[in-house]
Formats: sequence, structure tokens, C-alpha cells
Amino acid sequence: MGINGNRLMSLKSYLEQINNEQSIDFDRFLNNFPKRFSKEKERWRDFFEVKSIGNNLQKISILDKQFFATLQEYVEKPKNRTQAAILGDSHQYSVTVNLILVYHDALVDLRPEIVYLTAHQKIQTFQPKKQLLLIENEETFFHFREMCALASAWLEEEISLNNTDIVLGSGNKMTTPLRREWYAQYERILCMFDYDLGGLEMFKTLKTHLKNKIVFVQPSNYQNWLPFFKKVVEDSKKLSKAHSLAIKLNFHELATAFLETKKFMEQEVLLSLEIENDG
Repeated sequence: MGINGNRLMSLKSYLEQINNEQSIDFDRFLNNFPKRFSKEKERWRDFFEVKSIGNNLQKISILDKQFFATLQEYVEKPKNRTQAAILGDSHQYSVTVNLILVYHDALVDLRPEIVYLTAHQKIQTFQPKKQLLLIENEETFFHFREMCALASAWLEEEISLNNTDIVLGSGNKMTTPLRREWYAQYERILCMFDYDLGGLEMFKTLKTHLKNKIVFVQPSNYQNWLPFFKKVVEDSKKLSKAHSLAIKLNFHELATAFLETKKFMEQEVLLSLEIENDG
């Protein structure tokens, strides 16, 4: 559990003690207030009456029951995204419906198919191939043939609609539980993500759940690709984290590329290969 999760658990415990008329350390109670309650934290005298009883403990009386109820609601885990929005942060909870764009070999025109997913329903009209190619960004997804050619060269095997379904990852959306469950129908999942901290973190999340099915598509020798590392990293901590994570994932050549260039490589820059060939 992260820092925010620990604070919520502590806040919940303090609220329960106050509700049970137990004494607490009021300063610690206030320190566990989430940022969204920073104004209320400054105005705590409007909401609580505090009487010291010694040993850094205080007896708390509730002056504003509505605000106290709001705090109690906040520390309870929302049951859905709507409830999370009511509590002030819809991003605490995943959406209940996922739409996945898929290119497959049974399409009748240039439009990808939409797969509809909920916890109780899946609408998918095509028979999946054994292999999935997961592309992070829209521009590279809609140029999937160029990305397939690159993946074929790097993996030294054919990657095409003949043997692979191709999906738009849409950034962090690709790691939601609904999507991970859907990916599991494939025997092998190839990942073409940005070569940066975010891309590695998403790959790590997927690998945690999908284990050895997951493959990070990358060149075996990065030396010819160092000129494509063009994304300036403003925060040196991000670069350091990316380097460390690459090593943990046994992507040592990528870790070295981060050190040599001090930059990240975005997927879209790889499309310049095709542009140069056309020009």
C-alpha cells in the first residue's frame, strides 16, 4: 500500500476512535488529512472541540457532524467510479466499460473493430489469433504495418495480421483489470511501448499479471537506434528510475541507452524510417 493508502487507513482509524469517544493524538489526526481537505484542516476549530488530557492525547468533540460524515465517506473505498467522483476523485476507480480497438485479418475495411468489455460481458466478433501485438500510442497503432515490419526485423520472425491481432493500448488504460483479463486469451503478447519510464512501468504491471506471455519488443543492439532517443527528460529522477527499472527487467542494453543519451525514445519517432524511405 502506498503513502496515500497508509494515510487513509490511519485517518479511518482515528475517525473510528473519535466516533467511539476515545482519546487520540489530534496533531497526527490532522496530519493524515488528504490534500483535498487542506482548507478544512486549517479551519479545524470549526469542526472539532479539542480538550487535552495529557500524554499527547486529546478528547475530541464533533462540532460539525456533516463534515465528520464526509471524512468517513472519503476513507471508505468507493464501489464504482461514480461513487469515487462523488468523493472527489473518479480516478480512484477504473471505468466499468472498456472499448478496445483491434486490427485483425477479418476486417472488411480500414476501420479497426471495437471489442466491448465489462465485468460480466464481452462482445467480440472475431476469432483471436494466438498472438497479440499491443501498441501504446494512436499514431503508431494506425501505422501498424510499419510497426509490424519493425517488430519482424527486431524479433527476426514474421509479425503481421496473418498471425497476430493488433490492439491500441491507449497509455495506462492498457493495464486495467478488464483488459488484462482479455489479453489472457492470447498465448503471447508483444508490447511496443515508448522507451521511457512510463512504458517500462506499464510493461512491468502487465508482466506481473501475465507472466511469461509478455514480450517487450526492442532491438537486440541499441547502438544503431541511439539517434532516435530524442525525448529530453526534464526530471533526472525519471531517467534514474527508468535506468533502474530497465536493469530489474533485464533490459541491460536499454539501460545503457538511457545512460548514453540521457533521453527517452518515443514510438512515433520510429515512423520517420518510413518517411525517409518515401522521401
